[in-house]
Amino acid sequence: MDEPTSALDMHRQLEAMRQVRSLAHDDGMLVLIALHHLDLALKFADKVAILYNGTLHDFGTAAGVLTPENLAATFRIRARVESCSQGKPHLIVDDAI
Repeated sequence: MDEPTSALDMHRQLEAMRQVRSLAHDDGMLVLIALHHLDLALKFADKVAILYNGTLHDFGTAAGVLTPENLAATFRIRARVESCSQGKPHLIVDDAI
C-alpha cells in the first residue's frame, strides 16, 4: 500500500490502520505499507524499514529504528520517541535540521 492514510482524517487513519493490522495478524496476510506518518508506524507496524537515497538505511522494530540518530540522518529532523502516560510510544519532533 502506498500512503493509504494520506487523505484521511485522524479517525479514518486509525480505523484503516486497525483494519490492515487485523488482516496481517488475524488472517496471516503480509502487509507492506509506504508511510510517512511515523506515529502510525510506531503504533501499528511490527517492523519498520527506513529507505534513504534508494538504499535500506535501517530495519527492525519501530522503536529500534525510529531513533534520534536515524531521524536526523534520513528525515533531517531533531526528534525522539517517548512513552505517553498510557505507556504507548509517540514521536516528538523538536525541530528541522
